[in-house]
Amino acid sequence: MYNPFKRHRIDHLLFGSFACLIVILIIAVIVISYNYSARELVSNTSYYQQNLLNQLNKQIVTQMNSIEQISLAASRNTNVQSFLGAEGDSYSNYQQQKTVVEYMANIVFSTNIIESIDLYVLHQPMRISGTPVNFKSIEALKEESWYPLIQDTDFTWIPESRMTTEDGSTPVISFIRKIYSYTGRYQGDLAFHMKSSAIRNLLKDEISDSTHRSSTRVMMDFKGRIISTLGDYSIGPDMQELILNRIDNSRTGNAHIRFGSSKDKEINDSLIVWTRLYNSNWILVEITPWKEITRGSTKISTILLFVGLIAIGFAIILTLVLSNQFTRPIRILLREMNRFNKKLPQSSQKTQLPSDYHNEFGTIFIVYKNMLDSNAEMFQSLENRYIQQKESEIKALQAMINPHFLYNTLDQINWMAIELGHFEISKVVGLMGRMFRIGLSNGEYLIEVQEELEHIHCYMELQRIRLGNKFDYVVEVPEAILNGYILKLTLQPFVENAVMHGLHGVQQGRIVIRAVESAEGILFTITDNGKGMKEAWENQKRRKTGGYGIRNVKERMDAYYSGTYGIHIKSEPGQGTEVCIRQPRIENSNHWREQYVESGNRR
Repeated sequence: MYNPFKRHRIDHLLFGSFACLIVILIIAVIVISYNYSARELVSNTSYYQQNLLNQLNKQIVTQMNSIEQISLAASRNTNVQSFLGAEGDSYSNYQQQKTVVEYMANIVFSTNIIESIDLYVLHQPMRISGTPVNFKSIEALKEESWYPLIQDTDFTWIPESRMTTEDGSTPVISFIRKIYSYTGRYQGDLAFHMKSSAIRNLLKDEISDSTHRSSTRVMMDFKGRIISTLGDYSIGPDMQELILNRIDNSRTGNAHIRFGSSKDKEINDSLIVWTRLYNSNWILVEITPWKEITRGSTKISTILLFVGLIAIGFAIILTLVLSNQFTRPIRILLREMNRFNKKLPQSSQKTQLPSDYHNEFGTIFIVYKNMLDSNAEMFQSLENRYIQQKESEIKALQAMINPHFLYNTLDQINWMAIELGHFEISKVVGLMGRMFRIGLSNGEYLIEVQEELEHIHCYMELQRIRLGNKFDYVVEVPEAILNGYILKLTLQPFVENAVMHGLHGVQQGRIVIRAVESAEGILFTITDNGKGMKEAWENQKRRKTGGYGIRNVKERMDAYYSGTYGIHIKSEPGQGTEVCIRQPRIENSNHWREQYVESGNRR
């Protein structure tokens, strides 16, 4: 039996053996490092792209929804309805058409994303040139290439197309909405043409432009139609169908797809990442060539191979063995430290350190394990304490304005006043009972905005009875905001302050309550035409009595919200007072706890 250790020189055997061992190790390291680093790069790229697409999707949804709302408002505009249903003489129709042109042109000029507006009408319109608003007949609508897309729907988005203008051909993305009269009769179609460049700008971001220049970003609607693309690669029907099959109904995800029929060979093997916001009609997909993602792993593998070839020539057994034995425990510890993820709860992360070391390395491993366990316990304790502290603070502040016992007493007084015929007192007591009912609200911190306004209505009616209708008040709050939520008794203290102090001694006062919604949240404003506040009122010392209402609102908002939300008061002597209260859009009464749990999971 052939035995090389009996026939060849020992140094050659040692060199050959360890050279083969090193080659095998290097190859194994290259393969493992390539696969592991490629997976990590794909995972990191997917995570980054999904977060980025989520942010871009929010911006797109906001922009597209605003266009849809603008078109809805335009379709219901009184002047537009009058023009579409006009049956008068030509001069009257022309004047109405000019009014519609002015209204539509203001929309175009005030919204830089809109290129032009087309209005398709049943009767023959007059031509008015020099404006971005065009009037066309229904016959012209039927000749449009996208006409089949709107036959069975009241409104829809049209994929990118080219529109002929006086300056040439311009790429646009269009939103078409059918117009109906107040009686439900079809009157025409309204087409908003958005600049494709503006939509592409929404799809851009500086980081992706600098790191993945070969990526292609696709914007689809809920039917899977490609509305706009950003990138160098074209998406064919086969690729589109394959992407839609992978996306299915999932909101977010990623997949490794091989497009066998793509003309662009580089994109045949690609990573796709998609995101679709909840209740959103838009899907964002990012397609990145696999070679582009794994290019770093290939370079690492090449470098490792080169280092391995050099290491074969300088293979020293003692150095190799000793260095491996001394550095292996340190590598294990560093691997565990790098594996530790700060964004995940520490209690869910288990260490994989060996337990067979009984020297200094073993002591280090034990200390590291104990440190992680202590951190996990401390984190859990702090988290529980933070929740309890927040709930205690809010309950303590809320308790100052929740006098439960008064409600039952007022109810008894109300019945006594009715029995004695004191109906004015009964009305006052009834209003106070409704106020306390809302004030209690079953112990809820948040109530609907319409309940808060009902509370203010009761208070104002009480004051009008007391002061003899010496002031009036106006509430201008859109219906879309009424079903949202607000911290209980946020607006009432400021209204009370306006009545008791601002309108004191004023012959005819007026209080206006408004609310507007924007991307930053909801802004409530309370203005009065009273005598205003004294100069340097912000620097006055806190009184020992009184002033609890406004102070309570500020402290509760500080405890409940963060960032740019809060209260701003602007007042000048003799000019009245304006109070601005900004808060986020809150859809349900569990908003705070859900937000906190979500932020805790991210940590």
